Amino acid sequence: MAEIAMKPELDTSSDISAQRERPTARFYRPELDVLRFFAFLMVFFGHVWPQRATAIVASLGVPLTIIHGAVDSGSSGVFVFFMLSSYLITELLLREKEKTSTIHVKAYYVRRILRIWPLYFLFLGLAFVIGLFVPIYRLPGKEIAMMLLLSGNWYFTQHVWGLGFVSHLWSISVEEQFYLIWPVFLKLGGRRALRTGCVALIVLSFVSLFFLSRRGHPANPAIFANSFAICSFFALGGITALWVHGRIPRLSFPIRVLLAISGGLLFLTASTVCRIHEMALIPAGRLMTGYLLACLGCLAMFFGFLGATVPSWGRVLIYLGKISYGLYVYHLLCAVITGWFEKDVLHHEHWPLSFPFTFLLTVLFAGLSYHFLESPFLRLKERFVFVQSRRV
Repeated sequence: MAEIAMKPELDTSSDISAQRERPTARFYRPELDVLRFFAFLMVFFGHVWPQRATAIVASLGVPLTIIHGAVDSGSSGVFVFFMLSSYLITELLLREKEKTSTIHVKAYYVRRILRIWPLYFLFLGLAFVIGLFVPIYRLPGKEIAMMLLLSGNWYFTQHVWGLGFVSHLWSISVEEQFYLIWPVFLKLGGRRALRTGCVALIVLSFVSLFFLSRRGHPANPAIFANSFAICSFFALGGITALWVHGRIPRLSFPIRVLLAISGGLLFLTASTVCRIHEMALIPAGRLMTGYLLACLGCLAMFFGFLGATVPSWGRVLIYLGKISYGLYVYHLLCAVITGWFEKDVLHHEHWPLSFPFTFLLTVLFAGLSYHFLESPFLRLKERFVFVQSRRV
């Protein structure tokens, strides 16, 4: 992000100070793949950050509250994923309707199945097999059943996070629930209904936050994994797609950097001050304020990236964004493998390279998965596409 520069901009009279995109047969914004990778980095940082690193940073005079808050704020990367997913889905559906005069719901469902299900169910099967041989990672029957039914998030609203490496897949369940209703809603109601529906979802989200908190539900995971409490991020992506549809924001590079940094600070504030990611009961007002800050953080980061030009050296970031689904799915398993390697092979409890080793192992797993597992399904998926997006 530090050196992302802008392309020459065109004059425009748009209310949001944007240039109109030239019509093309393909909709793909590589800078959003970069954002997708940064969202993964946030999650990876929050999940894999070693405890010994906390002690090192604290020895430099950084307060523990800030350190723990920064680590916890990595969970907000999931919110960025939700908003970005909603924006892209809505934008593609709007373009499909403009191009074909309708939305092909069945083809849409086939596309989503081919994109999400192969890796998701393979990974669940892998986790089940590993659990048969390593009892500590054995999944409860109810958890497996709800994961298979793509409702795993509801399991975790009633239980603490497990010791295994599949709990993070709750977010896939939430996204699949969103994917299920969104195209039907847009096809039947059109833009006006979508706009109204997004506003209604935001209201529903904050009303849910209020009542869940007042009824004694802890912020994490009972609220954090609740589809109704976090639907505001999907609504935010939908409204954003309606607002900037077909336009590119005209923002200078310093403004983009400021927006990206502001987004990070908003996430940090939501985590440290409002404590939205803590496994504790948080007062309703503080919790709602925290989620409002998280929404603003998503918007700030999104507009910090949308329309930016990625330089040639940033192609690696684009690629990492391209395989980010695999990065997200595999990263906790890779952390488990690193822990085993550190303890049983190196016999070293504080291996200084554990963090980068886990990252590189995750990239390796995700890269192999993308090219040998996901790509064949993605090529099949293109048969059901009406608006081309990123190439396989």
